[in-house]
Amino acid sequence: MDILRRKRSNGTQQASMPPPSAPSLTFTPISPVSPVSLDGVSSSTSSGSKGGSSTAAISKSRSHNDMTGLTTNSRTSSIDSNKSGFFHGYMPRAMRTLSRGSNASIRQSAASSTTSMNTAATPPDVTPSSSSPQQQFISQFPRKVLRKSHKRKSSSHELNSRRGSTSSDVFSRMSRASTTMSGSSSSNVIDWRIQPIEMHTSLDYPESLSSKNRLSYLVATADYIIIFKTRADAFAALPQLADVAAQSPESATTSKPSSMLPPADPVHVIPLHAIISVFRADTMRPPYGIEIWWRMPYPAIATCSSTIYFKDGRDRENYLDMLASMVKMRNQDQPDASRVYYEVEECIRKVFQAEEPGFTNTIPEIFPVVYRNAPDRIKSKADDKQLRKGQIEGVSSHYLVVGVNLCFFIQISRASAVQSTALEMKYQTCGLVTLESFAADWTSRDERFAMRFRDPFKSPVGLELSSRHYRRIILTLTKADKFLKPAWPTQWQIQEVFHVAGLPTPQHIVAGEDFGGFQRTLSAFYAAYRCNPVDWEINWRTPFAPEFRVLPSVKGVYTDLQLLAVLRALRYNDYFKSLSFCDVDLSGLLGKFDSSRKGNVAYLSRNGVCLTPHETSLVQKASILYQEFHALAFSSGKVRQIDFTNCLPALSKDGDASSRSVQFVVPIMNLLAAGLTRCNRLLLRGCHLGDIDVDSLAGCISPSASDQPEGVIAPGQEAVSLEALDVASCGLADLHMKMLFQALSQSAWTLQMLDVSQNFGRAPAALIQQFMESVGSLRQLNLASGITGTFEGELLPLEVLDRLEYLEVLDISNFKLNESSINALETFLQTLSARQASMQNGGYGYSLRRLVLNNCGITGHLAGRIFNAMAGLYDIHLHLSSNPLEDGIEDFVSALGHNWGGRFGLHLNMIEFQNEAKYIQLMGALASNPFIDYLSLVGTAPVPVTDDACSDNTIEALERFFEENQSVRYLDISGYCGKLDDGQLGKGFGRALRGLANNKTLTHLRVRNQRLHDSTGTFGTAVQANKALLYLDCGDNGFNATSLLYMAKSLETNTTLLVYPFSSEDLEDVLKHCVKDIPPPPSPTQPSNSKHKKKLSGPTVDPGLERQKELLRGEIEAAASEIMSYMSRNMTKLQQDTGCVLDLGEAYDTCGERGWPSLQLRMPEGVMFTTTPMEEEEEQDMQDQSDGQSMDQLSTGPQSSSHSGASGTPARQQPINSSMVAPQITEDMPYRVQPDDEALNSPIDGSGLSWDLPKTPKVASETTIDTTLDSSFLEKAFLAEPDLSKILEKFTMADGTEYVICTES
Repeated sequence: MDILRRKRSNGTQQASMPPPSAPSLTFTPISPVSPVSLDGVSSSTSSGSKGGSSTAAISKSRSHNDMTGLTTNSRTSSIDSNKSGFFHGYMPRAMRTLSRGSNASIRQSAASSTTSMNTAATPPDVTPSSSSPQQQFISQFPRKVLRKSHKRKSSSHELNSRRGSTSSDVFSRMSRASTTMSGSSSSNVIDWRIQPIEMHTSLDYPESLSSKNRLSYLVATADYIIIFKTRADAFAALPQLADVAAQSPESATTSKPSSMLPPADPVHVIPLHAIISVFRADTMRPPYGIEIWWRMPYPAIATCSSTIYFKDGRDRENYLDMLASMVKMRNQDQPDASRVYYEVEECIRKVFQAEEPGFTNTIPEIFPVVYRNAPDRIKSKADDKQLRKGQIEGVSSHYLVVGVNLCFFIQISRASAVQSTALEMKYQTCGLVTLESFAADWTSRDERFAMRFRDPFKSPVGLELSSRHYRRIILTLTKADKFLKPAWPTQWQIQEVFHVAGLPTPQHIVAGEDFGGFQRTLSAFYAAYRCNPVDWEINWRTPFAPEFRVLPSVKGVYTDLQLLAVLRALRYNDYFKSLSFCDVDLSGLLGKFDSSRKGNVAYLSRNGVCLTPHETSLVQKASILYQEFHALAFSSGKVRQIDFTNCLPALSKDGDASSRSVQFVVPIMNLLAAGLTRCNRLLLRGCHLGDIDVDSLAGCISPSASDQPEGVIAPGQEAVSLEALDVASCGLADLHMKMLFQALSQSAWTLQMLDVSQNFGRAPAALIQQFMESVGSLRQLNLASGITGTFEGELLPLEVLDRLEYLEVLDISNFKLNESSINALETFLQTLSARQASMQNGGYGYSLRRLVLNNCGITGHLAGRIFNAMAGLYDIHLHLSSNPLEDGIEDFVSALGHNWGGRFGLHLNMIEFQNEAKYIQLMGALASNPFIDYLSLVGTAPVPVTDDACSDNTIEALERFFEENQSVRYLDISGYCGKLDDGQLGKGFGRALRGLANNKTLTHLRVRNQRLHDSTGTFGTAVQANKALLYLDCGDNGFNATSLLYMAKSLETNTTLLVYPFSSEDLEDVLKHCVKDIPPPPSPTQPSNSKHKKKLSGPTVDPGLERQKELLRGEIEAAASEIMSYMSRNMTKLQQDTGCVLDLGEAYDTCGERGWPSLQLRMPEGVMFTTTPMEEEEEQDMQDQSDGQSMDQLSTGPQSSSHSGASGTPARQQPINSSMVAPQITEDMPYRVQPDDEALNSPIDGSGLSWDLPKTPKVASETTIDTTLDSSFLEKAFLAEPDLSKILEKFTMADGTEYVICTES
């Protein structure tokens, strides 16, 4: 009785305490987290969280009388932080607003006693009887004290033998009524006698299990699963079992319950709607177990589990099927009504918003799961003590959350929704695109499934889970995978990632915009790898369009994860035909190895070709750079060309030179040799190739040329059909050049482009002749600085040149041609001219666009022969730089004067004239020639006289050229100043620019490094009067502030000039020239005392000079800004007057010469037309002249030029870069699976799954042109056996051209 008194006094004190005030809503900022390892996680209750553990909690602030801002770790934490680094710490504060029916009563009695939860769960209409004196006696005590529950006996004699007194019997009954049943619903308010019995059975148990924990009988009703200690307890609690089991052989021995005692309480009462999962226990021998996991009743946030055993495996399967069916039927009407509690959902949503802040309107998919591969729970004495004090029972609850780009595995430690402390949350984040494997069984009742995620350079993260929502989880993840990788065939998706037995193949309908879903996939990889985006663009102005270009980073170099995100996003895309990594540093991935797991290896192509295990192992052992470019070449069915220009300019010098490699040449060449890729165009310019790379190129092109390199995948017997190879500036030696040309000589018939220029080594001229005999489809050939030795006959035989009807570029610079070779070239050009003259309906009868003969020993006589042979050809650029044209210049001048038609570009750079008269003759011929529209005279000038001034005759000749020439539109007359060579016109050259005032043809002028600062007045006046010039580049001419101000004043009235380049380097040059004219400050007088000499010996800073510099800088910047404002004014006015957009991209009529902006107007429909009114007037004048029609036809050419009026060449689609694209998903949840009975419940009999995926938002272009694809067309994957899957894409470009793209079988 002393014990009872002490308990009563404690209970009285607690009852007298005022109830806690209502909590208020508070938030704390979320700290950034990082992914950690998965190992060492416990899913069961353990000792409290230790110091240093990272926790996440949602806490309720207390009243002013209590402690506020309590964020300490919950004592009920089930994670030992020192042993587990898996979860993240996340502890925002927030209080839920209790809005459910019974929450108010729960809040008021939450702190009164440990039995308040059971009281809150009691319906209001159930009240205890008060007729018994024993119950009146009990009501005197505010607390129930005795917690011990006596064992139930089947004999009433044994039961009565233990009752020593009335009080003992009373407290025994009270203990039975108030015993908490492991998180189960309280059974003292349920009348089991009226519950319909669905099934019941005896249970088995392992011999090793203690008698205290043995469970012997299971009963299932329409709403509950009830587990009893003994069979007698079950029949006592549910008398109707005797009627149900009347036919059972054991019915005769059934003991009837004593009428003097209440029925025995069940060990577990499990509501069907609270069940999380029912699955097979991991027992390989009898007895066979079934694990049942369920959610504790509100407000408890915890889960409980129980394992029941059966002697026979068939019984286990039968009862597992029945239990799963009962759970399914109970939750069929409202499948998501009781999935998670409100408090848990709010806490998870905050995590989602912190991890994926770009999707504020999206609600993630939340699934309660069982963490099956968690370590065993280690129970400590502290846990037992907390349990005895009334702490929440059960273990931590786990949830699988699917966001937009991320997947979360969340653990919430056991707690109560009404507790004042925080909800302790720990979670792991994985990217959806990093899902490496998902294993499950769709058809059976097994709710278990296994997931494996893997980030680059990390170990895999494995999750073995179970959930009754497993089918919904499977559909959600497959839909997410298809949404994020829409261009990847569904059949390969199921075969590579989702190993789900019996899963019907879904018919996914994927949006056909967003460049085949590339932006969607790339954003998912950014989120998964937690890296910043890269700069990229999509270009249609390439031979193999569209082309995806990774642009160089403006912040330095890209990280490894950034590069991997782009490479792996491209792996699952099949939209682009060419890829470019030009000037992007890939050295970060060079020589790095990630893993030898098969998950990184692309072993399956879109065409259904699968690598053998041996071939797969070769790729597994390779570096990550090898693996990624193997995947790009093997997985894509459209990529034809990859540009690696300047990606690896210098290889590491560590190790043996024979083992150095760029690591992306070998995999592509191996696939080419095996015929497993369409990527047969490699641009390797500027990449320092190693011996392995050259051996791979030579060996795969022609296996007989050298020994077959190791690691070749299925080497082909025939020579590979390589179309383009650019190995310029790759550090090739003589041996490398010889090996390449020997191999190409045997398989060059399909070669279309070859560039071996600017290498250290050279190939013998005789080997070049042999190579030329074997070519048949060449379009571009660049042998500059790549030929050595002597040869007999013609270097380029005439019969070979005649055979190359598609030859566009021929460059044999830096090799002296003999007379036979010149004769062959002359005859070849005459043949092209005759072929063009025979064209009746216009068009081109040839393909040649550039003939480069720089430094080939060509005299003026030979140049005249070549130029005469080109008469009648159009859009051909002839390069004759660094040749001795002064010798025999009369023949060349005569050829320029007597040329009868065509349209040419002429490059005469770095030609020195010892005789000024011959230079004047050349300028006179160029001034009168009406067929040259592009002229480059960089560094070409007569030898300067002693006073370094330009003579009057030269100035007059140049002035006449500017004034009288009516054909040149692009002119580069810049000077050249180098360490070993100079080429500048003399001082006073600026006076020749007076003729520019009357020029009506020149639109692009570049005149740099010609010392124009002394002639700024003349130059500015001429530019002010000119009305045709659109582009003017006059930098590096020694301008000072005065010169710049005068140019700004001159351009104020010019309304036609659109571009005046002025870079920061030009600004510094102007400032430098200004400071140079300022006299230096006087040197300070040194005192006679020698002690002060050391102090004054250092450099001094004149404050006055610094102030003058700042003033000059301000004036220069103001003048530059004024010039830029005039350019912007002219550009805006032109676009407003015409209603068109100015094209600032590279001009396409300069034959590849870069640095010249197009400056043509592009109409919204994509049509280009004339940019100046002057050209319209000239065209009208030409039509009015009846006597000049024949000459006009000759000068117009087979195709109208870019200035051909409104009916000009249609503009190609404009490039789109990463800054124009803003990927946002506005849907509530892109992967939400609607309750579909046929899809979720009829996996075999029903039809295939299908759903519509949301479309990716359209591209937000900076221009007014809509460059996005038509949203009415979709890309659909058709799956039909035995045919392979095909991805069809149909879309229409802005110019009306319709495209249909499909995967070839």
